[in-house]
Amino acid sequence: MAATKSPRIPKLCLHSSGLGYVRIKGRFHYLGPFGAPETVQRYHALLAQMAATGIDTPLDRLPADLSVAEALELFIQHAKAYYTTGKSKSNGHLCRIQAAVLCCCDLYGLDTVRSFGPLKLRGVQHAMVERGYTRGSINSMVGILKLAFKWLASHEIIPADVSLALTTVPGLRAGKSAAKESAPIAPVATDNIEATLKHLSPPVAAMVRLQLFTAARPGEIVGLKPRDVDTSGEVWIATVVDHKTAHHGKARTLYIGPQGQAVLRPFLLRDQDAPCFSPKEAEAHRHAACAVHRRAKQKANPRKTARKVSDCYSVISYRRAIERACVKAGADIWSPNQLRHTAGTTIRKDFGLDTAQVLLGHSKADTTQIYALADREKAIRAAAQYG
Repeated sequence: MAATKSPRIPKLCLHSSGLGYVRIKGRFHYLGPFGAPETVQRYHALLAQMAATGIDTPLDRLPADLSVAEALELFIQHAKAYYTTGKSKSNGHLCRIQAAVLCCCDLYGLDTVRSFGPLKLRGVQHAMVERGYTRGSINSMVGILKLAFKWLASHEIIPADVSLALTTVPGLRAGKSAAKESAPIAPVATDNIEATLKHLSPPVAAMVRLQLFTAARPGEIVGLKPRDVDTSGEVWIATVVDHKTAHHGKARTLYIGPQGQAVLRPFLLRDQDAPCFSPKEAEAHRHAACAVHRRAKQKANPRKTARKVSDCYSVISYRRAIERACVKAGADIWSPNQLRHTAGTTIRKDFGLDTAQVLLGHSKADTTQIYALADREKAIRAAAQYG
């Protein structure tokens, strides 16, 4: 994982008045007589507070009538540092956080954060229903807003009773609200995958095949690096450092058999810390496939945009590449998450629930049941003998 950039530490400076001060975002914060022990103490307390919260404004300098928008912006700052990983600047959970904050700020962004209570949160909940979000997404985003206010209370930015009151708002229940239900994620048909593979660039096609052979999550595939893969055994072992449950202290291992090895082997011949699958290689392949590239006369027709191709796929760019290929193939659009369900169903059918649980990286078998749908053929045979 790439190291995160440390924020610049403000220096304790001497003002012409003889006071010590720090300058943060163009504002001067005076801490007392320069060189006095209490001033030095306040300075170190300020640095400790900023390091603990991730907020670059001293909490005792925040206005008492802080607005909802201003308060949630502080939480966004924290979330960007906490959830953004080294493998990608695009994070699905961070996008969900930003969507929840946007819904809240559209209605109550100018209200004071201290006045934001359960009825206003219910108002946000209703607005999400009106915008067409599914019930599961609404409950997730309302939970994010509760978490945001809890975080604000834990840093003494708002009174704790504001956050506590919001916990009284229940989530929407199935059949008890106007929110639409989301369709369960289904496996994708093999024919559909094969039709789409013909229209994918080599790196994306390799990611699809490897995900299908390993039952990996999309994020585990896009972040894979050569140094993560132990090729010494008959079955290769890939230790995934950055994965969905890493913050719970859980390990994630991918087991790569002969078919997956054949797919992955060419992509290991690069720098050990470089992503195995690069959008730049896909872009180069696309350019090579063009008989006459529109940028052939680069000097006569200079690039009009500052668009840069990333070194690593994100889950979002991976999904979009598949969607574009589905459209070209005239096939039903499917997502990388469906590949995991397809693999889970096949593994459970051929090797049983326990094996599927290990390969899918689930702690509980009931989670595996969601991914590995029951095989219809087995049900029909059992019914013919027993029913």
